[in-house]
Order: sequence, then structure tokens, then C-alpha cells
Amino acid sequence: MEIEPLDVLMRKIIDKYNQNPEGWNVLTDQNNNLVILDPEKAGYQIKLIQINPYKYTGVGTRITETEDLQQITQGTHSYGFRALTAKNTDQLINLMQYKENIQKQILQKVLDVKPLPLSEIEKRKVDAVISGPYTHINSSNLTMISPGQRELDRRLSLEGNRLFRKQYPIRSSIYG
Repeated sequence: MEIEPLDVLMRKIIDKYNQNPEGWNVLTDQNNNLVILDPEKAGYQIKLIQINPYKYTGVGTRITETEDLQQITQGTHSYGFRALTAKNTDQLINLMQYKENIQKQILQKVLDVKPLPLSEIEKRKVDAVISGPYTHINSSNLTMISPGQRELDRRLSLEGNRLFRKQYPIRSSIYG
């Protein structure tokens, strides 16, 4: 298993997404784990370390044993970048004033928009882009799924902390 820095891994993921933007799923938990499942039933597990509200570092690796993770996302809309019209954007902004059944209709309409490669979004110069949906694991974290997930989380945490100390030695010294 090759553990790679976040910036290297994200470039690979974005390139793969741009080749086929449909069928992706993204899971998160409260322990800064991010799992990105691709349409080929494989994916990537990433351990994020927040630098500030807008910047992360971290490490991740390609994973192929994703059956348990695929079950969690079964029946959900796929993750993707969806181009929105000005009308869609206004509807989303005003969503909270509508009754619940209208909210669901508007959200369903947005989620039915086909995910696009990022290059296509740039070419179209769309009004707005929405990314998602994410599946957040509330009741536990990804380490509770299986012993393999626990071990992977442990290894990614160690490597992520090592990378953080290397990239931000002064900041990391504050945390011991």
C-alpha cells in the first residue's frame, strides 16, 4: 500500500473523476477521514489535517476492499460537480422558506443534474456549481466498520502526523 500526500493523491482523483464523473461517492466522519469511492468499486481513503478553515494537509491511499463502504452509500445520489443555472441557484438560496415537499422537489431536481468533469464546467462558464452530496457517518466513525479500516486509519494518522510535522514544524511543535 502506497501512502501519498494529499496534494498528489487529489490530483490523481481529480484526473480520474474528469474521465468519468458519474458513479462517485464520498463519505466523511467526525475524525477527519474522507473516503472517495470511484465508479469501479475501488477508491481512496484520506486522513485530513486542518491547517486553517480553508486549507488542509494529509495523506491517503488507494483502497480496493470497499464492499462495506459501498453498502453505506447504496441508494444515494452519486457525488459530483453539478452546473446550476441562475434559477437553480436562486431556488437553493430560498429553499428554507418553502414547505418540506417543495424543498425535496427542488433538491431532487438539483441532484438529477448530471455530474460534469471540471474541464467542462470551466468551458461552459456556468452561473454556479454545487458539489456533493457527501455521506456523513454520524453514529460512529470509519474505524468502526472493520478491523482493516481501524488499521488503515492508524497508519494514515501516523503518516499524516509525520507529514504535518515536516510541512509545519513550528505549528506542530505547539501540539507536542
